[in-house]
Amino acid sequence: MLKEFVYLIETETSKDMLLGKRTREYILRELEKYPIEIVGSDFNNSLDPVAEITYVLYLDMPLVKKETLEYVRGQMTGKGINRLNFSNGYAVSHSGEGRNYFLTLDEFLRADNAKNRYKVYDELRRRIIDRHLFNGVNIGSPAVEIDDTVIIKSGAKIEGNTAIKGNSYIGKSLIRSSNVFNSVIGDDVNIENSYIKNTNIADGITVGPFSVIESEEIKSDVFAHGYISRQRQRE
Repeated sequence: MLKEFVYLIETETSKDMLLGKRTREYILRELEKYPIEIVGSDFNNSLDPVAEITYVLYLDMPLVKKETLEYVRGQMTGKGINRLNFSNGYAVSHSGEGRNYFLTLDEFLRADNAKNRYKVYDELRRRIIDRHLFNGVNIGSPAVEIDDTVIIKSGAKIEGNTAIKGNSYIGKSLIRSSNVFNSVIGDDVNIENSYIKNTNIADGITVGPFSVIESEEIKSDVFAHGYISRQRQRE
């Protein structure tokens, strides 16, 4: 018998986008080392246990971490708990003593309504920011928003009301109060109060303030109120 097994119940909201990824991608990434089976909403929870501890969770629970399940396992084995109920889902032990408990953790929130989605978004955003801070990125404002898909080089400075979205890469540069979407920013770049989309910016470039650049390769400075769009040029 396996030590642990996870059933993940499919939901309508599991494919919704949240900070650059589908909601389901977060829990699948966290639990990638666990044996998992994705099941429908009609999952039969009376099945015989397939592991010492079986978890039944939902695919739209992006806050679940492997440490969450490690904590649950420790509680169940240490206290002889047979079933541990969560706000959404539960865990069942094959060797418990018939004891049933309830565990309340934010990690078990489902992003299935507006209130929960707001809480989940706020926590995911905090985790992403913390990850970049740990990696040496300087983030100087609580208003910064970064998608989970973004890569930022250590030493970069992100300030003001900045949003970096999609599959963006940011070198060791300064970005202040700007929106960057699906773009590659080199080292020693200074971007201020500008909108950058689907663009590659070479090292040492200054952009803005108040510039808009879309679908371009930028190899020289773009000054205040500049507008460069390959699509507009083709028109």
